[in-house]
Amino acid sequence: MNLQEEIQREHSRKQSIHIAEWIGDRQEQFHQLMEFVVGESEEEARRAAWAMNYAAEARPHLIEPHIESLIEILTRLECHPGLRRNTVRLLQFVPLPDDLLARIFDVCFLLLNDPNETVAVQACSMTVLSRICQKHPQLAGEVALAIEQQMPHGTAAFRSRGQRTLRELDRL
Repeated sequence: MNLQEEIQREHSRKQSIHIAEWIGDRQEQFHQLMEFVVGESEEEARRAAWAMNYAAEARPHLIEPHIESLIEILTRLECHPGLRRNTVRLLQFVPLPDDLLARIFDVCFLLLNDPNETVAVQACSMTVLSRICQKHPQLAGEVALAIEQQMPHGTAAFRSRGQRTLRELDRL
């Protein structure tokens, strides 16, 4: 299969799942997909990121060598919201390396507190931050305060995820 042709063919859930199934458990094919995710073409990156989500959610070990690349994507100022959403969404489900937790925390905390960020990215960031707080409970107060400050003017989706995250943080 020509991966670039498949990525360009169609931007749909069905096509993303098709690509993820083709990748299967093969690290080399996943690496090839990641080259599109971090590549220059914004359109290819967004489409590849959707497939990356399906592939890595089914087989989290595939993304482990690429976590640092995901962090780099999230720090790009010009990054498309769809690419950011798929990237931070994936961080909710995959193992987070201890040596990168501080960087992941910082990036997700900035995304959570960015008033111009999409609600989906903020909600996923809350979940990632909560996961990090499970390992480092001393950070829970800072995360809880950031969420509480945004709750009064947040959307229904933000408030729903925020309430759930605050309950999780209270248990720490």
